[in-house]
Amino acid sequence: MQNQREREISVWFVVGIVITMMVISINLAEIIDAKLVEWALSPDHETRSLKLFLIPTSREDILMTLVYCIFALLGKIKK
Repeated sequence: MQNQREREISVWFVVGIVITMMVISINLAEIIDAKLVEWALSPDHETRSLKLFLIPTSREDILMTLVYCIFALLGKIKK
């Protein structure tokens, strides 16, 4: 019974960590998206084409990259 309780607590702990990481990822995706657009539209004409090439296509792409990194890290930690 004690072992089951410990397992349940650890599962809820991991769920809490994942939810927290998702919220942080969403906020980071919005901040990164805004900064990249601001950076790409800067008046520096020499690197504008390179900057526009480096911008991910959407906020969802940034978010999915961050989420992938989080789950990859969780997988490494769990092993």
